[in-house]
Amino acid sequence: MVRQYFIFSDTILKACVGLVALLCALGSVKVRAEDSSMTQDAQKVGHATGEVVHNIGHDAKEAGLAVAHAAVRMGKDIGAAAKAGNKEFKHAVSDGSSRSTAASGSATQTSPANSNK
Repeated sequence: MVRQYFIFSDTILKACVGLVALLCALGSVKVRAEDSSMTQDAQKVGHATGEVVHNIGHDAKEAGLAVAHAAVRMGKDIGAAAKAGNKEFKHAVSDGSSRSTAASGSATQTSPANSNK
C-alpha cells in the first residue's frame, strides 16, 4: 500500500511540474482585453489548467484517504495483537506464580524447620 502511495505521489509531482511549466508559459504571454480571441484562448487554457489541478487534488485526496484507512486498519491489527499478547503474558505469569506458590506452600507445610520460625 505504501509503495502505491509513493508511485502515485511521483505522478502527482510530475503533473505539478508540468502545471508550473504551463503557468510560466501563460505568464509570459500578455493578453489584452481588445483581442477577444486571445482572451478566449487564455480562458480555455485557464479552464483546462483548473480542471487538471482539480483532478490532481481529487486523486491526491483519494490517495491520502487510502493511506489513512490503511493506517487505521494497521493500528487496529497492532492493538489486537498487543491485547492478545497481554492476555498470554498474564496467563503465563498467573500460571507461573500459582505453581511457585503451590511449590513453596507445600515446602513450608512439610518442612519442620520453617514451622519453628
